[in-house]
Amino acid sequence: MTPADQIRAYVVASHLEGRDDVALDERTPLLELAILDSFAIFGLVDFLHRDLGVRVPHDRIEARNFGTIGAIARLVEELSRGAAGNGAPPKGRVRTP
Repeated sequence: MTPADQIRAYVVASHLEGRDDVALDERTPLLELAILDSFAIFGLVDFLHRDLGVRVPHDRIEARNFGTIGAIARLVEELSRGAAGNGAPPKGRVRTP
């Protein structure tokens, strides 16, 4: 399952359960359609950290990075690549002292 697939599954399970009126793909405008709001973004940030092992810095939490599944997946990929070069633990692993 790709990061985009995992993000889509999270959004559907957390915010679209029981709604058949939205076809969610990588370009669906999540904010414009009120699928995500500012509160929901923080839950998504927690999901990205907990399930995908990606920490999203506060300065990266902005509409352009959370407007679509594709934008979120690109952010995850970018942060994953950056973490790999910074001595950070690999995704899903916790560094122990």
